[in-house]
Amino acid sequence: TSNQMYPSFVEEVRATTGEAFEFRVNGRLVVAFSDDEVTRLRQRFELQAPAGIRAEWLAGADARAAEPSLSPEVQAAIFFPDHGLVDNPRLTHALGTAVRRAGGDLFENRPVTGLSIEGGRVNGVQTPTGAVAGAIVLNCAGSWSGLVDSRARRPVRPAKGQMLAVDRGALPLNHLVAGPGGSAVPRADGRTLIGATVDDVGFDKDVVAGAIVGLFQRTARILPGLEQARFLDAWAGLRPMCPDHQPLIGADPEIEGLYWATGHFTMGILSAPATAKAIADLVEAGRTDLPIAGFGAQRFSPPVVAL
Repeated sequence: TSNQMYPSFVEEVRATTGEAFEFRVNGRLVVAFSDDEVTRLRQRFELQAPAGIRAEWLAGADARAAEPSLSPEVQAAIFFPDHGLVDNPRLTHALGTAVRRAGGDLFENRPVTGLSIEGGRVNGVQTPTGAVAGAIVLNCAGSWSGLVDSRARRPVRPAKGQMLAVDRGALPLNHLVAGPGGSAVPRADGRTLIGATVDDVGFDKDVVAGAIVGLFQRTARILPGLEQARFLDAWAGLRPMCPDHQPLIGADPEIEGLYWATGHFTMGILSAPATAKAIADLVEAGRTDLPIAGFGAQRFSPPVVAL
């Protein structure tokens, strides 16, 4: 659903702000090498049509015809024609501009340290420089959701992801490509983003040499031409992860006026349009047609700890 919403979402952000950022629907190939990997990939493929997701099964030769830079060892692939990429830092900046142009205020470099609650209803948030009033509060602080509301510390924790960027030079790469242990995202400016590890190590953003080397080697097995790419950068980020790897979206079960939009793990940027619409629907109408019933805080038992 969110993937289908992305083109109109991007069009609206661009029209509102006038800011340019890369967005392309160029398709994604997920490849397999061994017989066991092909079997698991085939099982995954069989789940796509019932879920309403367009996907094509490709033999190794057909996958290499679609993406000539693939390794000759690739035996099979799934092609997702509707998958694409977006420049998430520039999109995020544009969303900030959109908020301001809609009449909103942004308080940058001002962390929220807690909720203001009176009579079972939220009425704003606390910050180091004073309270900010608000009849509606949305906790969308990602891995730091527990700093806003201590109850979030139980279900939401950070999962470190390490990535690197290379200049692929003349290597042709038309699609997003993923395989065992690595993936490559071709930017229009010639960079290729290679990701990503998943490490449950708390609030640790160190970039570890061995992890980056292993990630690169696994991705270069899929796309051997990357071995000649020029290294540009490496970094780490923190993904908010719930125990069931599902997001936390919806109205708070205990505090009126408080809503959740966190725990998206590896699907945060992809889920942005649908999550935003779901929360807007809940705030404005008290309900949404989007399928978020399984994402509420009440699924955790007990759902919260004391404030």
